[in-house]
Amino acid sequence: MEHDARNLPLSRARAKQRISLSRSLRSLGPRTLEALPSGAMIATMRQFGERIEGWTYRDRPGAYAIIRADAAIMAVDTPLGLYLPGGGLEPDETVEACLRREVLEETGYDVTVGAEIVRAAQYRISLRKSAAFNKLCRFFLAEAVGDPVAPIEPDHVTLWLDPQEVQERLREEASRWAVGRALAE
Repeated sequence: MEHDARNLPLSRARAKQRISLSRSLRSLGPRTLEALPSGAMIATMRQFGERIEGWTYRDRPGAYAIIRADAAIMAVDTPLGLYLPGGGLEPDETVEACLRREVLEETGYDVTVGAEIVRAAQYRISLRKSAAFNKLCRFFLAEAVGDPVAPIEPDHVTLWLDPQEVQERLREEASRWAVGRALAE
């Protein structure tokens, strides 16, 4: 289920805080946003997924690539489903370094990171890790550079798919929305 945080009812104090934060964020450049606490970053994102009662969600910042070649978009097929290449930031890692590392690990491709398209948050439960996350996703256009090497993650298969098929098959709502926004530009 898709949720837009801007449409949720807020207390008066929380609404004033959000307006103040919104004004502050508009005056900052994108690099400054990286230094803000995750709670501040999430106020600017569209929220996807459903928060399930009984789980404690931890914010997990990450970066994801929308890579096009001809009429296809790169996706990664895993045992858990189809995803855009990308993943979570390591401590003290820049967003660009994270994106390049994750794409290389998952697909074997090096990439040139382009413009940031959108930001979105996605609630996610990992039964394997017995943990709940609110993935704070930043989506970027990127270009594959050179020939791929063998990916580090052997259960990840790189696919080049028709954009409509990618949107239909991606496991996470936030990624489907981001691809749609990228295609509209």
